[in-house]
Amino acid sequence: MKIILTEVDIKAALTESISQQGFNLTGKRVEVSMTAGRGTNGHTAQLEILPEETAEESEEIVPLSADENTGTEEDQQAIAFDE
Repeated sequence: MKIILTEVDIKAALTESISQQGFNLTGKRVEVSMTAGRGTNGHTAQLEILPEETAEESEEIVPLSADENTGTEEDQQAIAFDE
């Protein structure tokens, strides 16, 4: 029998595994960074448990100043970007 797991499957399994070990993931997100090593180093995964962000928290509104804008002050726009 051969089982093939995709990166998405592996990340989901790791998240489920740490949840079953007693880590409370309610209101949190798990970020998984995977690294392929060489030789005996093999593959590694680094997991970070972070607070869940809402869309409002992850976007910051930054107004442009008059010098940064090629138009007049009336033409200035706010730029939303992810942190």
